[in-house]
Amino acid sequence: MSFAWKDYLELANVLRSDSTVVPNNLTEAQQRSSVSRAYYSAFNLVLSYAKSQGYAFPYLKDPKTGKSITGSHADLIQFCKDQNDPAIKNVAIDLESCKNSRVIADYEDNFPQLNKKNKIVIKKVTRIVNLLYP
Repeated sequence: MSFAWKDYLELANVLRSDSTVVPNNLTEAQQRSSVSRAYYSAFNLVLSYAKSQGYAFPYLKDPKTGKSITGSHADLIQFCKDQNDPAIKNVAIDLESCKNSRVIADYEDNFPQLNKKNKIVIKKVTRIVNLLYP
């Protein structure tokens, strides 16, 4: 049975809105996790859509380490930007914006306006999900 990527969006909504999920001193971690889970919901749903359109995801590996090489997310975004359908081009714009927020959430020490950005990410991901999987 395959994973339901929409569940990450549902989890992101719970993390964003339910302060009882984790103790108060972890609120920022909760918000950051919400951004990250929402992004990966969108990323994997867009990836599934793109594969159905003939996209071959580049599972690039560093020949020395065997680890994935960054840029595969950018490749998927570019694939969407290159489509003729204006709605899919908008998906690319939203996905890229969400990716940028996800990178901040996962790697940066400071995330200015985290709550506001979290709300925006969830709104954009919901828009992507509703467009691709109505």
